[in-house]
Amino acid sequence: MSTSTASQEDASGTSSSMTRTALRQNKLVISAPDTVPRLTGSEPLLETIQGSAELLEQLKPSFTTQHSLQAIGLSGRQLPLLTKDETILPYLFNAAGVRYVQPHPNGDASQRILLLNVPSSSPTPQVVLSAIAKHNLQLVPSFTLELGYDHLSSDQVLEALLPKTIVDTDGVPTGFTIVGHIAHLNLLDVYLPYRFLVGHVILSKHAGTLRTVVNKLDSIDTEFRFFQMELLAGEEDYTARVSESDCVFEFDFRSVYWNSRLHAEHMRLIRKCRPNQVLADVMAGVGPFAVPAAKRGTWVLANDLNPSSYQSLIKNGRVNKVLLEEEGRKREVDGGLVATCMDGREFVRWSMEETWKRGFAGRVKGFDGEGEGEGEKEDERLRETARKAVKDRAKLNRQKHAARQDSDTVEAADLSSLTLTTATTTPDRHIDRKLVDHFVMNLPALALEFLSAFRGAYTHLSTLTGHQTLLTHLALRNSSPDPTLHPLPTTPRPLLQQRPLHPSPRHPHTRQHRPQPPP
Repeated sequence: MSTSTASQEDASGTSSSMTRTALRQNKLVISAPDTVPRLTGSEPLLETIQGSAELLEQLKPSFTTQHSLQAIGLSGRQLPLLTKDETILPYLFNAAGVRYVQPHPNGDASQRILLLNVPSSSPTPQVVLSAIAKHNLQLVPSFTLELGYDHLSSDQVLEALLPKTIVDTDGVPTGFTIVGHIAHLNLLDVYLPYRFLVGHVILSKHAGTLRTVVNKLDSIDTEFRFFQMELLAGEEDYTARVSESDCVFEFDFRSVYWNSRLHAEHMRLIRKCRPNQVLADVMAGVGPFAVPAAKRGTWVLANDLNPSSYQSLIKNGRVNKVLLEEEGRKREVDGGLVATCMDGREFVRWSMEETWKRGFAGRVKGFDGEGEGEGEKEDERLRETARKAVKDRAKLNRQKHAARQDSDTVEAADLSSLTLTTATTTPDRHIDRKLVDHFVMNLPALALEFLSAFRGAYTHLSTLTGHQTLLTHLALRNSSPDPTLHPLPTTPRPLLQQRPLHPSPRHPHTRQHRPQPPP
């Protein structure tokens, strides 16, 4: 092991304003020894998950190396004398995953060893000798430090184990996507003979966060677009729990579509939706758009044809407290989620009908700021007011409960003084939201095929509401001072031309399904 050592002049002349990180630049790069045996791909143990786990355990000792370093012996109380001394910091041992403070080999619990970036065979730097003499410490000329598999990254381990021809040509397969506790790999064919070993290496290096490692197979489910997978290492547990956009999502990774790399795109669209607007998500999946939007005060109608996605959508709506139950449970704040499982084209028409029937609550007046940045500030102020109202109601309920508990009978309890003094329960609002403000269609390469479902959508709606009734509402909407209402046509336009709905057989999202009630 070779380490570079800062000169005495450099150390003693270091500016006190430098950070500790800047002072400790002599970092040792730990690497696997050349004696680690490379695999050929013909080893029988590589053929199974259990066999690959056994093979890795057999190979781990071959990564062990011993290094003889100089060190300083001192008591635990004396540690700050050196660890805070900027002239000593450049000489402290610096390697990823290794502490420079170690237990003393004499077994005394009050004693410590301070490792130095100085091999036993090298002369001790004068600045170190001066500090030892100044504080009456002990120089340990040789301390054996053992480094091995646990101190190496998964890249380094695989680079040492895989055939050199593969490493030189294709590198090592350590790139993966994390979905909850699951690591999802997409291995090239050249790595497949070693896939189980790769899985175990990755699992061992991320034991605190990962429990399951899978590899994507070529076969894609043509109906619901999730991919088939093969377990490489760990538990056969595919129920992932993911935190994203201040929400929690839970789903079976084997049967739904989820892409963690789309988080930025999810947030971009979510931020386009303002409180009390109506969003219709045609291909909602497990709810990466729908659930956060509902949590931010938007009324959301979300749909997915995949029954597994639909069930997860329902569950995620409940967990995040945004699901509008079929029973019509009263919500304490605006915004909520209605989930369905039907044909995407049919959902376009259904969502417009459902929005008209429900007449979602309009925006509370007094939060109507416009202009650059003002709308977002007003939206957040509205959300904060709603959150405060919820807390106030909860506080009032606790006070009433405590008053009843202190009284002999419920009738005798004097609750007249307990009133909700903040956040009016019946605020003055703008007109109800009876029309959809936003449609989202997240189905790469195929979403365009659903655009024809929007032709004649308002004409179709007018057959249910009455043509004049719809035009009257459009006029009322366009005259409203609510800044979140988008202007809509008030006279017949090509958009209002009648066009029958013809589900296309070209893609499974157009298969006929009827809405299903929540479980």
